[in-house]
Amino acid sequence: MAIAKADRADVQAGGEVSRILQRNEFGCALLGKSLKRLVTCCFCQTLGLTFFAFLIGFHSALVCWAEAPIELRRADLLRTEQGPVGIIRYLDGDVWITQDTLSITGDHAVYDEAAGQLLFTGNVHFSEPARQFWADQATYYERDGRATAEGNVRIEQDSVVITCDKVVYHEARREANLVGAVRIHSLREKAVLTGNLGNYGRQDEHGAMTQNPRLVRYFSDEDSMVVTGRVIDYRFGQKSALVTDSVHLQRNDFDAWGQRLAYQEEGEWARLTGNPLLQRKQEVMRADTVDAYFQNERIRRVLLYGRAAASAPVDSLRAEPENRITGKQMELLFKGGELDSIHVRGNATSVYYVREKEEKRGANKVSGDVIDLWMKNGQINWIYVEGGTEGIFYPQQLENLVQSEEGPALPPQRNLDWEK
Repeated sequence: MAIAKADRADVQAGGEVSRILQRNEFGCALLGKSLKRLVTCCFCQTLGLTFFAFLIGFHSALVCWAEAPIELRRADLLRTEQGPVGIIRYLDGDVWITQDTLSITGDHAVYDEAAGQLLFTGNVHFSEPARQFWADQATYYERDGRATAEGNVRIEQDSVVITCDKVVYHEARREANLVGAVRIHSLREKAVLTGNLGNYGRQDEHGAMTQNPRLVRYFSDEDSMVVTGRVIDYRFGQKSALVTDSVHLQRNDFDAWGQRLAYQEEGEWARLTGNPLLQRKQEVMRADTVDAYFQNERIRRVLLYGRAAASAPVDSLRAEPENRITGKQMELLFKGGELDSIHVRGNATSVYYVREKEEKRGANKVSGDVIDLWMKNGQINWIYVEGGTEGIFYPQQLENLVQSEEGPALPPQRNLDWEK
């Protein structure tokens, strides 16, 4: 079989290629010299396959492409045309190309020599052990080392599944930019990062989302954590996140708001800054900085630094009156997921209302350098005050004086639904 030196040359499956494939299922060993020359010219010299492999992490199969020849296993039509400024080469119909363990299939492949552009279209599928990639079309731009894939993009590698409308890979930066309906799912870490614009780095399993980002971390079928913000940066392998601007974290009956969240699951630690506010059921906490510590995926300790305040309504059906405690620094300890004790240091003040069998008995206001409270069945069971201690008891008929002195319930900037 020979391809004449002309502006156009066609080789159809009904001719020589068909007879070759009949003698050998794959036809790779018996391909004629001209056909091999065509395939090599189209793909080997462009290194296009190598960079598409980089796009989805197939580099291991192509470390030395010269040692693993590129083979055309199947195509219905091979043709070459003289374009306006150079040669354009085509593979059409049920295209199958392999190199070592890498397999590529699609409906069409086109190489434009002058533009330095290699294009695969129609049911594009790259496959290698442990890695796969699908798209409607994929393009490699030789001049700037850029590769793109568009339309129903799906990437599977190791335990990570990525879907989006478009992906752009920059070889110089070794970074994949993801566009449109982006979803990065780590099956191993049980975490899903979604948004409309982001990027992903395979080496450190690092994903970032900058448009409508949302991170969901699944702990069990009934327990999950949802985080939103303007920007989410998540490292799947380390299970760590950095979320900035308009942060909202929600897990079961716990909500937190702020401007910056740093989260490290392996260290079982999280820090929230930027006017942070926390709500658990009807308990509300705020400070300049909030640190939370977890154990066995349950909260065990919360530290409030700077203008610390915590409150909870006396009556679960009404926002006011509320038990309240403030100070420079506050520590809240939990047992079995329930608040066990509160420890306040510096300018500590506490207001709590006394109730006996749901009957009003007045209110206590105490202050000092140190206040420690221990809880039982959700109520204050014991209180300890130290240093510059002062205390006032307000009888039931004077309870309203406490509210007027202390101001509105916490927090005035949040619209919380107390009827839930």
